[in-house]
Amino acid sequence: MPTVPVPQYERQSVDRQGPVNVANIQQRPGGLDAIAEFGSNLSGVIQEQKHKTDLAFAQNALLDFNKQADDLINNPQTGLVTKQGAQALGQSEQVSGQLSQLADKAYSAIPDGPVKDQFRGQFEQAGQQVSSRAKTYEIGQRQQFEAGQFQGLISNLQQQAENSFDDNQGFIDANLMARDQIMAYGQTHGQSPEEIEANWVNFRDKSSKAALTAQLTAGRYDQFIQKNGEPSDLGGASRFTSHGNSSPARGLRNNNPGNIEASDANPWEGQTGSDGRFAKFETPEHGIRALGKNLLSYQRQGINTVADVVNRWAPAADGNDTNSYISALCKNLGVGANDQLDMTNPSTLAALCAGIVNHENGNQPYSEEQINTGVSAALGLSALNSSKRRTGNAAFDAASPTAQGQYLRQAQAMQNEQRALYAQQIGSSVKDAYSALDEGLRPSQMPTQNDFIQAYGPLKGTKQWQDMQDQVRYGAVIGAAKDMSPSGRQDVLERLRPNDPNEPNFAANQQRWDKMQSKFKQLDAEWEKGQGVNRFNSSLQNNFPLDPNDKSNQAAADHYFDQSVAPDFNIKSDESLSQVANITTKSGILPTQIKTMLTAGATSKDPAVVVPMARMYGQIFDNNPAAVTNLDKGAMAFYAKVYAYDRAGVPADKAVDMSYSQVYEQDDRTKQMISTKQRDKDYLKGRESAAQSNISALTSATSFTPSASDPSRSNLQYQRDYQTIYDANFAQTGGDAGQAEAMTNAMIRNTWGVSSVNGSPEIMKYAPEAVYGVNNGSGNWIQGQWGNEKRELLDKSFGGERDDTDLVLVPDAVTPRDQSYSVMVRQKNAEGYDDVRPYYGETGMPVRFKPDQKTSPMYKATMGFQQQRVEAAKEQRQQSETVTSSGFTNDTGYQPPDFTKPFGAGIANQLPSNITAGGK
Repeated sequence: MPTVPVPQYERQSVDRQGPVNVANIQQRPGGLDAIAEFGSNLSGVIQEQKHKTDLAFAQNALLDFNKQADDLINNPQTGLVTKQGAQALGQSEQVSGQLSQLADKAYSAIPDGPVKDQFRGQFEQAGQQVSSRAKTYEIGQRQQFEAGQFQGLISNLQQQAENSFDDNQGFIDANLMARDQIMAYGQTHGQSPEEIEANWVNFRDKSSKAALTAQLTAGRYDQFIQKNGEPSDLGGASRFTSHGNSSPARGLRNNNPGNIEASDANPWEGQTGSDGRFAKFETPEHGIRALGKNLLSYQRQGINTVADVVNRWAPAADGNDTNSYISALCKNLGVGANDQLDMTNPSTLAALCAGIVNHENGNQPYSEEQINTGVSAALGLSALNSSKRRTGNAAFDAASPTAQGQYLRQAQAMQNEQRALYAQQIGSSVKDAYSALDEGLRPSQMPTQNDFIQAYGPLKGTKQWQDMQDQVRYGAVIGAAKDMSPSGRQDVLERLRPNDPNEPNFAANQQRWDKMQSKFKQLDAEWEKGQGVNRFNSSLQNNFPLDPNDKSNQAAADHYFDQSVAPDFNIKSDESLSQVANITTKSGILPTQIKTMLTAGATSKDPAVVVPMARMYGQIFDNNPAAVTNLDKGAMAFYAKVYAYDRAGVPADKAVDMSYSQVYEQDDRTKQMISTKQRDKDYLKGRESAAQSNISALTSATSFTPSASDPSRSNLQYQRDYQTIYDANFAQTGGDAGQAEAMTNAMIRNTWGVSSVNGSPEIMKYAPEAVYGVNNGSGNWIQGQWGNEKRELLDKSFGGERDDTDLVLVPDAVTPRDQSYSVMVRQKNAEGYDDVRPYYGETGMPVRFKPDQKTSPMYKATMGFQQQRVEAAKEQRQQSETVTSSGFTNDTGYQPPDFTKPFGAGIANQLPSNITAGGK
């Protein structure tokens, strides 16, 4: 407090005119006494007035002092309040000195006298108050400075700890230094031990949260989970020790009823240590929780059946009795081994946990409440009171259990989000790669193993990548198979068939094999289409009739028509008609497009449509009658009549009207005429002659012509069929015997023919020559094929022991369905007559012969001749060009499997993992 100076009183009055109190200055009677009394009164008045004046001076001086003293503290430019923190230290003494000076000056302004003495105490009191305020302010600023310095240091250490999120020792050092500073500051400032500890815990919690947040913000969530997650966050644990290797009480004693092996690096919540191998938990509920979380981890990886769970949890390779384990759990849950389980359902997870506990320990001693409590905690529906988990990550270990759980969940959410995003990004490239490999193509770029891991996690990602490698090997097989024949592909398919359900990835490889089978069928169809095109082109070049029952031949004819004829086809053009006639004459196949035209035109009466159609029909029929026999009989008769009338010069409209009336609109008179004529002897004789003429036309010029009336064979049945069809056609054509004969010959040749495959020519129903369209006496490739087959069968079964042994083909009830023939053995019996019996093969079943044009000697010779011409043209072209061959390479390093080597050596290293030599 400043010392307020008290100066010695000195007169400081000045001469000054004062007010005259006339009321009191009066002449009173009484002489000197009166004067004395008057002087006394006047002196009293003067003293009283002076006292008032001095009081006013004193009050003014004190007011000025208070103002100036307050200004020392609160002046916004120069006052003590402008001094903050360290600047305020020592400033209260300076303020006290200034107060003393101000007090001396103010006190000196008060006139000497009683008033001045009276105000001494008030100046002292006012000065003490201001001085006290100055000291209080300084103390506050000193404390603020000290707290600020402390908080600054703590904040700096907090930042150091946060920046050390991936530096364990740095985080520990920052926290230890902060602990020392907190203790020193607290002790210096009189804080209680409890307060000091609370401040230290608060710093530790904040620093750990800051460091963990920084780690996640930096995108280190994978490292965070890998370092701090429970085993269930890292793919789950396996039960590597087979059941029965530990006593039943061991799991119960450890509060670990699932017998989960201990993990020191990534302990479970509630894990208190281990017994040397298996984890020990605080309570049974913690052990059940760990078991439940492990099963939930399995489900996230797609392991969601009892069989899958047991094979992952207790694999047979480690000595576990998986069959018993699976059976026990299925019985406990009431499900099948391969039924999918929803382990996120509390009831299902509880039942599965209870079953595993019972199987692992020989009994299940826990109450329903204990099981449900552990399962609820595993699902995250509730929490257990647990000791803090310590993983060696200083920041994680410093966090509270609640914060640990929160940051783990946050890291998992970030991981899932990032994986979903990355999976979406690589999804299209994966899809494109699989699509390309499905077609046997090698993509220029494919996702790497690291890409899969980033997208799906370590376990699932690795599995996905391995599946991609299987797909690559599968694609190599498809690529190589493109250059194979159907029989070669079939051989590969049989070799690669998965046949061991216990092999890893059996289901995936079986599915891939099914896709391979489907792709091979597609390649076979494409190959057959190409072969059909080649056969058709060869047929046109070599006048070689094709098998009409082969769909690929029909498809080739249709394709040829679309490409070479259809663009410029005009039914009124002789050139177009000649092209169609050329196709049917040389190949024996009528394009489907022409069949459709003829069918549609047969219902019209428009001469502009019908006459050109009839001309086309007539040319086709004249060249190859069998080509149009699939048309309706009425349509055949209609076109035949129009064609005949047109060639005879009948006007087009008249020709159409007459033909339409005779075929579709026969009146009763016409029908009566036809019926009468069909009973005429000349008609019957003509019909019989037509039947024989047809046989003669089907017989080779160098062969004996069989008689249609010979009763010793099936010839009479041929006559009956011929007569039936002839009569119908005669009536259909309005009694036109010529057209009836032509139509009947064309129709019956699809069923009856003169066959020479059994030796001498004979009339045969379903004769191979008729069924396969070679009954015109030329191009009979069936004879050569059957000759080869016959020699092989004779040599194999008879060895030439009997010269009278012969093999013959006999049509039977199966022949109309699949165009195959029964092979029969013909030998002389004891009486010298032919004895015919079935030929039985190695399997004990009757052998059948099915003609196949593609494997016949004639076809091979024809195609070989065509290939020779191709090679000759190629050689001629090469002689005129300079060709540099550098071999085949590509940027991808892809090489197709080498099927010329032994199967295991040439292809096994490029096939799916389950596909090796022997088909496994």
